[in-house]
Amino acid sequence: MYKRLSFLMVLTLPLSANAAGFAVKESSAALQGTSFASATSGTNVENLFYNPAASAFVKDTQIYTSASFITANASVKNISASDTALLGNFAQSQSGSPTTSDYIEDSFVPSFALATPINNEFSFGLAVNVPFGIALNYSENWAGRYYNIDTELETINIVPTLTYAPNKKVAFSAGPQIQYAHVRFYNAIDQFNIYSLNSLSPPSLNIDDGFADISGDSWGLGWTVGFMWVPEKATRIGFAYKSLVAHDFEGDAEFSNISPGLAGIFTDTGVGAKANFPASYHLGVSHDVTDRLTLMGDVIHTEWSSFYEIRIDYDSALSDSVSTKNFDDSTSYAIGAEYKYNDDLTLRTGFMYDDSPTGDVYRSPRIPDSERYWASLGAGYKFTESFMLNAAYSHIWMNDAAVNLTGNSATSENVSSGNLSADYEKNIHIFSLSARFSF
Repeated sequence: MYKRLSFLMVLTLPLSANAAGFAVKESSAALQGTSFASATSGTNVENLFYNPAASAFVKDTQIYTSASFITANASVKNISASDTALLGNFAQSQSGSPTTSDYIEDSFVPSFALATPINNEFSFGLAVNVPFGIALNYSENWAGRYYNIDTELETINIVPTLTYAPNKKVAFSAGPQIQYAHVRFYNAIDQFNIYSLNSLSPPSLNIDDGFADISGDSWGLGWTVGFMWVPEKATRIGFAYKSLVAHDFEGDAEFSNISPGLAGIFTDTGVGAKANFPASYHLGVSHDVTDRLTLMGDVIHTEWSSFYEIRIDYDSALSDSVSTKNFDDSTSYAIGAEYKYNDDLTLRTGFMYDDSPTGDVYRSPRIPDSERYWASLGAGYKFTESFMLNAAYSHIWMNDAAVNLTGNSATSENVSSGNLSADYEKNIHIFSLSARFSF
């Protein structure tokens, strides 16, 4: 019977943050002001988050700290759900259920960077940021609760790099990515459906939901390289590559409110899961049109296709649970401008199109992702020669996205979670503040 129940917990890593897939772009208010069009080709300490070769152009030791506040207007409409076998269970069969809103939790995203010259040719850089993350929280009684109630992903990426610049026109940089990740997912269990699908006699027609709370941690290792070329004083071209980081999560599964007839199946146990956080290519160009006006553009290609499935391995008798994601590679395009109003005040603006790796077939309440459009405004003020403060605001419009999931007995995916259809609408607001110190 345990083998037949391998589909019971279709649990996936949390996805769909404020950038495509589960990526988080926020690392700098200065870069956000141009919608990150200046990310790869800039030559300040904050550019280390995207191109480590930027440290070659930092004359003195610089430290950068930034914090972003992310909030959203989000709703789920036209919700309809039923159990897989259409058994008429009141707990699962819901049609036209009330709109669900504010399921995206407000969050803060910090970051830190340091760049310092070693000698005339070498420099050291250190970037610490949050490259991936999400925080979703639905109510425990919403119609899609068997797919997701809470989803959390927190990551920290620590990237020390060494940069070599043989002259003032080119720079090469390389270093490791040391990445920590913590994941938690919490969802309801339709116990009546499980009894029925396995030809067991339920104790009543209206059984309360059970709940599963799964969490895990992982350390992963990758690498990065960067290149900067200054063909002329007014033009900067940057390229960087960040490798895939493979994670092997280990953690625990805790079950609560389990019916006595299922207690032998849903026992607290250790779990493991593997996931690939994708590689990305970055290309950017900046050009000083005048002494005050700079135009820039940036392209990021992310190999999301490496994120094909999530496989949960239970230490108990339950077989692996598999959830197919089948992501596609995606590309974002950004253009922006920076204008030095005077020697102290710098104004910024930018626009970005951010493609989504998620297709209609695999979108779920854990992956309510769609194409998005960024519009940003920002400003920086230099209080002294050694201290500058930056602020930025971005509004992100996301295309409406539909979730249409059905239980698939052939692949054992979603069978116990039932059928769900819903329409997602989202707008995201990001406020960032950062400070640059020179020594």
